[in-house]
Amino acid sequence: MKIKEEIKKTGTFWIPSFAEPVSGVLSISNERAIELEVAQSLVHDPANIVRPLTNLDNEFQVIGHIQEFGFLILDGCYVSNSELQFNLGQIQTSQKIWATRVFTGFPHPKYLQNGIPSFNTFKFSVEGIDEWVWIHGIDQKIDEEQTITISCKYPENIPFDLNNGMQLEITFDMGNTESLQGPWELGVRQKAYFKLISDDAQELEAFLSIAHKIVDLLCFTINQTVFLDSMSATSNGLNHTIGEGVTKPAKIDIYHPSVFYYSRNESKIDRNQMLFRFSDIQDGAEKMINKWIDSYEQYEHVFNLYFQAQLRPQPSLEVIFLSLAQGLEAYHRESCDNKYMEDDEFKTLRQKVIKEVPKKDRKWFAPRLNHANELSLRDRIRKMVEVFNNFFGEEEKALFIKLFVDTRNSLTHPSSDLESRAAKEENLDIVDPENKFTFFEIYVSLYDYDLFNRFAQMRA
Repeated sequence: MKIKEEIKKTGTFWIPSFAEPVSGVLSISNERAIELEVAQSLVHDPANIVRPLTNLDNEFQVIGHIQEFGFLILDGCYVSNSELQFNLGQIQTSQKIWATRVFTGFPHPKYLQNGIPSFNTFKFSVEGIDEWVWIHGIDQKIDEEQTITISCKYPENIPFDLNNGMQLEITFDMGNTESLQGPWELGVRQKAYFKLISDDAQELEAFLSIAHKIVDLLCFTINQTVFLDSMSATSNGLNHTIGEGVTKPAKIDIYHPSVFYYSRNESKIDRNQMLFRFSDIQDGAEKMINKWIDSYEQYEHVFNLYFQAQLRPQPSLEVIFLSLAQGLEAYHRESCDNKYMEDDEFKTLRQKVIKEVPKKDRKWFAPRLNHANELSLRDRIRKMVEVFNNFFGEEEKALFIKLFVDTRNSLTHPSSDLESRAAKEENLDIVDPENKFTFFEIYVSLYDYDLFNRFAQMRA
């Protein structure tokens, strides 16, 4: 989750059952993660919970109250050390506690007794969702008398039934924007969100698993790295009282910063650079989203390699290439049952070959045949480029395969011979000089076509 501006609040905090409340400052940011600094030692280590950063055992929870947040829970807490500070000549013990997540907005301390509750809804926003959805309920009209009329109407929610029993909605919030100029300036802001709904209460991780897949779907279609920028949840058993006998679900805001990949700069979303927009797939969006989630779960590590290479910051072109090469090989292995011969035939041949080897060498030799029936990387790529028969001739395809394999091998098994045969920056366009396709462009197109082209056809 991307925290755009650091949050810093003062409140009181305590650990259930063995500590008195103490005052402290809670800071939440991408740079410093979640840090609670208390003026007096909150944890005296009676349960051996003080630990170094490398020890993930004995995590605990801290609960507290901040005026703007209400009651809250810091989850996954740990203490690395206590700091000694001098205050007017006296030694005062302060303590820093780090946490993995913060849950805020509990209306009463009674809801904190059993730790983190299960939830029925999970609402989250992603950078670029407004530009991708492009649905708004704000309209402006100017009549002949130069009267400006601004009307605002909530767009209707767009629901999708997921295969796991949850429902996903595209939903919208609307409200006034703050003005520093006075009553002669008015602003209205609409924001789109995704909302997951489950009749049966779910642990937060069940919602996060789907949410992260949706975020990566937007990364893919927007064609750049985007991040979660807000999360909240509700539970059917956790309510605010708003009148006599009237309640409404309490909104629990969730903060879970991560220090990886983030930039302080606002992501610049260009609708013209998107692979496709919501309007392009709206009629078949439910089918597409379900297929995306199902495919993600089946090929999760392949998807991770793709996004790491295509969207995440990388130190070099070589690392990008190796990530994609590994993903391609893994995808073909898991999606295609291609082998050189039938299993029974290979088993017979393997036993026959091992018998011909001297007994003293069999223990060393036999394991080297375990995967001999699997296709080589060269043969896997050869089968995968068959989809390009209408675009390139046999000579161009053969050259691409050779460059691909030699380049991968030169990076994983360095040698002067392989290095001389690998693709280099100055000759990356030799695969198809007429159309100016570079080696790397064709490679990425191969990966996209074989792994993701089906998503573009899901509407059919």
